[in-house]
Amino acid sequence: EKARSFHRESLEPLAMLAEVARAQSDVDAEIKALVDAIDIDAMSFDPAARLVGLAWATDNKAVFQKALQRCVAIAPTHPVSLAALAHELRKQKNVDKGRLSELLTAAQKFGPGGPPETMAIVALALREHGDAAGAKLHGDGALSNPRLHPA
Repeated sequence: EKARSFHRESLEPLAMLAEVARAQSDVDAEIKALVDAIDIDAMSFDPAARLVGLAWATDNKAVFQKALQRCVAIAPTHPVSLAALAHELRKQKNVDKGRLSELLTAAQKFGPGGPPETMAIVALALREHGDAAGAKLHGDGALSNPRLHPA
């Protein structure tokens, strides 16, 4: 926190705060650090992607919307963006099932061997869609990676 006071526009102290919060399983502190990070750097995808997962898991709608918008602006075809868009699409009254299917198919482009955080978000979207086998495949792939620390 002290390092942040020296250079308010630097992401490094915020990234460190987010990592410390993550290591301590302090989801609220991690979310705060990541929100601050995406407020400072509009083109940094990793904090926004991590924030999508945390906001989705904690049902923080406002933070989810902010992170989703940032992810889509930076990398619209990234699996995190696609899975989060599918999550949003499912909430609509008249869901375009073809579009939903396209989003979920494209979100799986890395397969279960992709980055664990990405695979966890894809697994959430697949589970929500009723694809238990796909959700298990991607979820198991995410959980088998020691880098992933579930929130």
